[in-house]
Amino acid sequence: MLILRATDLLHDAGRSTTDAVVIAVLLYALHNAPTRSPPTRRAHSPTASDARAVLIAGIVLFALACVAFIPASPNIAVLGVLFAAVGASTGMVETAQGSYAAELLEPSVRGRGFGLLGLVEGVGDLTSSVVVGTLWTITNPPWGFVFAALLAAVGALS
Repeated sequence: MLILRATDLLHDAGRSTTDAVVIAVLLYALHNAPTRSPPTRRAHSPTASDARAVLIAGIVLFALACVAFIPASPNIAVLGVLFAAVGASTGMVETAQGSYAAELLEPSVRGRGFGLLGLVEGVGDLTSSVVVGTLWTITNPPWGFVFAALLAAVGALS
């Protein structure tokens, strides 16, 4: 979704299709940089409330980036910030959800809990991809970002 949107924006701003695709793919590489931050030493062990706060912050960051992609600028620096924000949100959510689940689940059901979490993520990813792809194809690209932002907002409020 991000690469397609950036390619469309860059192409509509006068870049060739090839140049737009190359820039969009490079921006996606930028997206991957903040997804994994280097390990740091913590003065204390994270608590469930710490993990929950990071999880919510990551979801909110994703929602805000999706909203910013709706009218998005073809400016490479702006797109770079948006790609980095989505990458950072991914890193925050992926890290915090596992930590939060581990804190909430009893040790005797932790394995099954992580399995269920993986199942729900997979079904959610598939469902959202189908919905966003349909919105992208039938309406126009910004509606996919509206859907993603709304879903993330609901998730952050849950």
